Amino acid sequence: MQGRITKVLNMKPPEILSMLEEAAGTRMYEMKKESALKTLEKKQNKVDEINKLLDVEILPALEKLRKERCQYMKWANGNAELDRLKRFCIAYDFVQAERVRDGALNDVKQIKTKIVELDETTENIKAAIQEMDNNISTLAAEKEAKVGGEMKVLSDKVDKLSHVLIKETSVMNNQEETLKSEEKGAEKILTNIEDIKRSILERDAAVKNVENEASDMKRRAEDLTKELDEKEKEYQGVLAGKSSANEKKCLEDQLRDAKAAVGDAESGLKQLATKIKHSEKELKEKKTLLVSKRDEAIAAENELKTRTKDLEGIKASMGSINYDEGQMEALQKDRSAELEIIQKLKDRVRNLSGELANVHFSYRDPERNFDRSKVKGVVARLIRIKDSSTATALEVAAGGRLFNVVVDTEETGKQLLKNGDLRSRVTIIPLNKIQTYMIPDRVQQTARRLVGPDNVTLALELVGYGEEVKNAVAFVFGSTFVCRNMDAAKEVAFNRQISSTSVTLEGDTYQPSGLLTGGSKGGRGNLLRKLDELAKAEADLSDHEKKLFVIEQQVFWHSAMHNVRT
Repeated sequence: MQGRITKVLNMKPPEILSMLEEAAGTRMYEMKKESALKTLEKKQNKVDEINKLLDVEILPALEKLRKERCQYMKWANGNAELDRLKRFCIAYDFVQAERVRDGALNDVKQIKTKIVELDETTENIKAAIQEMDNNISTLAAEKEAKVGGEMKVLSDKVDKLSHVLIKETSVMNNQEETLKSEEKGAEKILTNIEDIKRSILERDAAVKNVENEASDMKRRAEDLTKELDEKEKEYQGVLAGKSSANEKKCLEDQLRDAKAAVGDAESGLKQLATKIKHSEKELKEKKTLLVSKRDEAIAAENELKTRTKDLEGIKASMGSINYDEGQMEALQKDRSAELEIIQKLKDRVRNLSGELANVHFSYRDPERNFDRSKVKGVVARLIRIKDSSTATALEVAAGGRLFNVVVDTEETGKQLLKNGDLRSRVTIIPLNKIQTYMIPDRVQQTARRLVGPDNVTLALELVGYGEEVKNAVAFVFGSTFVCRNMDAAKEVAFNRQISSTSVTLEGDTYQPSGLLTGGSKGGRGNLLRKLDELAKAEADLSDHEKKLFVIEQQVFWHSAMHNVRT
C-alpha cells in the first residue's frame, strides 16, 4: 500500500487528473463527447459532399432537363402544326384526285370509242393480210416451180466446190511439205554446185600443171637424147683411136667418164619415161573426172531451175489461199492463256512435289546398266483413292506400310540394300515373295449382312492400282475393313464370325483383341489427298500441254502462210 501511495505522489498533474476523472466517473462522458464530435464532423463532411454534388452535377442536370423540356414542348407544338398541315394537304390532294378521276373517266370513254374503231380497222387489216398471204403462197409456189431447177443446180455446184476446196486444201498441205523438202534439197544442191565448181577449178589447175610438167619432161628427154648421141659418137671415135687435141685426160679416163655419163643418162631417161607415163595416165583420169563433174554440174543446175519453178508455183498457189489475221490473233490469245495455265499447273505440281518429298524414293543404281523398271516405287505413289472422304481411314489402315518400297524380286531388294546408297531405312516388298492375306469373301458377306453393305467396305476396294502391284497393295489393304461409323466398326471387329480389324472414316481403329485407337487425327489423310491432287494436276498439265502443241502447230502454219503472202 505504501508503494502505491508513493507512486501516486510521484505522478504528473495530467496523470493525477485522469485518475481523479476515472474515480469520479466523468471520463466516460468525455469519451462519448469526443466520439460525438467526430461523428458530427463526419456528417458535416457528408453534407458538404452532398452540397457539392448538388452544385456540380444535379443542379446543372436539372437545368439541362428544363431546357430540353422547353425544346420538347416546341417540338411537340411543331409536330401538331405539321399534322394539321398534312391533313390539309391530304384534303387538297383528295379534291384534286377527284377532279383528275372525273377527267380520266371522260378520257376512258373516249379511248373505248377509239378502241372500238381500232378493232374494226384491225379486222379489216387482218382480212387484207390473209388475202396477201394467199397471194404470197401462190406466188411462192409459182416461183418454186420456176426456180427449183436452178436452185438444185446451184446446190450441186456448191457441193462440188466444197469437195474441190477440201481437195485443194489437202493438196496445199502436201505442197507445203513438198516446199519445205524442196527448199532443203535446193540448199543442198547449191552447196554441191559450189563444191563442184571449186573442184573443177582445182582439177583444171592440176591438169595444167601436169601438162606443163609433161612438156618440161619431154624437152629434158630430147636434150638427154641429143647428149647421148654426142657421147656415143665420141665413144665411137675413141674406139677408132681418135681424140681431140684440147683434151687433157687420157682416153681411158674419158672412156670411164663417158660410160658413167651414159649410165646416168639412161637411168634419168627411164625415170622420165615412167613419170611421163604416170602423168599421161593421171591426165586421162583428170579429164574423165572433169567431164563427169561438168555433167553433174549441168544436171544440178537443171534440177535447181526446175525446183525454183516448182517453188514459185507453190508460192503462187499458197498466195491465192485466204489468210485470216483475226484467227492468228485468236490463236495467239489462246496460246498465251494456255501458257499461263501451264505455268500455274507447273507451280502447283512443284509445290505438291515439295510437300510430298517424304514419299519420294531416291537411290543409286546398284550395278551398271541397272533396269530401273524393276523398282516400282513407294506404295503411296502406286495407289489412287476413289473417294477423298476415305483418305483418313485408308491412311490409318495402311499405317507405316504406306511408305514401303515395292520391287519385282528379292534379288533387286538385296541389290538396293547393299549397293543402292539409301539415305534412310526402308522396308522393301518383293512381289515374287510377299505373302498376302485377304479377308475371305464369306467373311465380307457376313460383315455386309451384319451392318449393311453401305456401312462396311474392304479397304482394298477403295483404292485404284496397277495389275502388276496387286500383291503389294493387297498386302497393305487386304486385311482391314473401312466402316462408316463407330457402331458398325464395333460390330465388325468384335463379332466372332468376322473378327477383323476395322477403321472408321474419322480414323478410329477397332481390333478384335479389344485394342481401341483414336483421338486426334494428327494430319492423317492429308498425304493421300495431296497425292490425289498431284495426280490430277499432272493429268491436267499433260492435257494442256497437248492443247498448246496443237495451237503452236496452227500458229506455225498461219505464220508460214503470212510469210508466203508477204
